[in-house]
Amino acid sequence: MIKATASPVLVVRAAGSETPLPTSNSSTVESPPYWTETESVILAVILGIIMFVAVIGNILVITVVAKNRGMRTRTNIFLCNLAVADLFCSLLDMPLSLVTIVKGDWIFSPTLCQLNGFAVPFFFVASIHTLMYIGIHKYISIRYPLGQVLTRRRVRMMIGSAWLWATIAGYLTLHGLNTVTYKPKTAQCGPAYPSNPWTYSHLCFMVITCYLVPLIILALCYVGMFREIQALSARMEQHTSMEKQLIYVQQRRITLTLLIVLVFFVICWTPHIVYSVSVSVIVDKSQMPRLANPISYWCGYLSSACNPLIYGLMSPAFREGYKELLCSVHQEEIVSDG
Repeated sequence: MIKATASPVLVVRAAGSETPLPTSNSSTVESPPYWTETESVILAVILGIIMFVAVIGNILVITVVAKNRGMRTRTNIFLCNLAVADLFCSLLDMPLSLVTIVKGDWIFSPTLCQLNGFAVPFFFVASIHTLMYIGIHKYISIRYPLGQVLTRRRVRMMIGSAWLWATIAGYLTLHGLNTVTYKPKTAQCGPAYPSNPWTYSHLCFMVITCYLVPLIILALCYVGMFREIQALSARMEQHTSMEKQLIYVQQRRITLTLLIVLVFFVICWTPHIVYSVSVSVIVDKSQMPRLANPISYWCGYLSSACNPLIYGLMSPAFREGYKELLCSVHQEEIVSDG
């Protein structure tokens, strides 16, 4: 099926085939490769580094939590789920973008384009909703320190809810409110440019429910957490034992760590949201800078690599877990060589 747009678009449907879109003005047709050789090399090197750090770092997070029973706290269960989403993003999304940048065009099958168009919003939404539930969990645990409001069963339900929202977001991109396409000057398959109220509703749904609402909830949770910490700090110093003071210090460190994770997530994914909205409202798509798409997605991918580094820098428990795991691997290599 051919869609009329301002620039050539390859429309890929679930049971369809690739159809290059003709244009009425052949002098303005953009043909692959869409980036210069220098640009492709620089983008490929940057993404390769991001992908390597993300894979190694998130495997470390998952392994440390899995191997150490004392690390299986409710907070770390959420962090482990976040690491799973980031790991799959680095294994399933980033390699396709890397090859597309190197080749200068989408070279894979229509079926893989469909999967890529589903996977990108799927893991993006899973990450941000997991972060939202982490914020809710930490606020409740600080607001009601002696209560058992969030049991492990409820934590599992919240994690399941994050993946359910991710599935809905991916499905609506694939079959519901839009179609999956490969567009010129992009490094991945994604939703077609909005052209009617139905497809614009998909853009609004994604921006509001998968970005703005979770970030507003997170902001309110962190404001509430820091207010609780400030209100309790004086009483903790004067009227509590040393053991309770240590618990308080640990809670504050965890809260600060999660806040830094959130800040990096916002910094990394805001360019992607700005790009998605901008390219949707601009009539002449050829006016978009050719590096806008890869840069906006590279920023989003960067969040998958940042989280494990933040845990290692801010959390002594994760730092020790990383050291023990890496040292054990090194010792096994020495034994095998011997």
